[in-house]
Amino acid sequence: TDVSVVDSQGLKELNAAFLDDGTFRYGYVDGSRERTERRIRSRKDHRIDRLVREFPRTEPLCCQCAHWMHAVVGLHFFPDANHRTGMSSLYVILDENGLAPDGDWPFDWVDVAVTRSKLLRGYHCDVRFDTLWVYHHWLRYFRDNLLDTAKRPRNEISAEFLDHILRHSRRLRREL
Repeated sequence: TDVSVVDSQGLKELNAAFLDDGTFRYGYVDGSRERTERRIRSRKDHRIDRLVREFPRTEPLCCQCAHWMHAVVGLHFFPDANHRTGMSSLYVILDENGLAPDGDWPFDWVDVAVTRSKLLRGYHCDVRFDTLWVYHHWLRYFRDNLLDTAKRPRNEISAEFLDHILRHSRRLRREL
């Protein structure tokens, strides 16, 4: 898969577009929109360029998709909207390579997948193994959807319930 269609400038612009889009909330840095935009624009290009350069081009498609999400989410390039940036840029990569899936994008249960990913990234453990779990989580998500191995989520936990757990965990962390 050729990922050269995505570069650091493009990812920054995509993330900045989510800042400007009023559809979803974007968390500001220190409550300041201007600081947030500066933080997006000042992100070092070499970290994003390294992701593109070291992308596993010969791995199976599900592994490539999981790697992309793991990297964008795990490296947390931007103040917010890293999952949205990851999924949107992944669609561009797939589309440019003639691999865009038929039907809806992102797939079903993406809200559950994103919330689980946030829980894994932020609260799974205190060592760097958390990013490995994020990779495996996204690998399962893309296998289920690209290979159509699951007709329903692996369990019946709703995105709302997972979001409640995430908010509660963040509140507890602040209180500690």
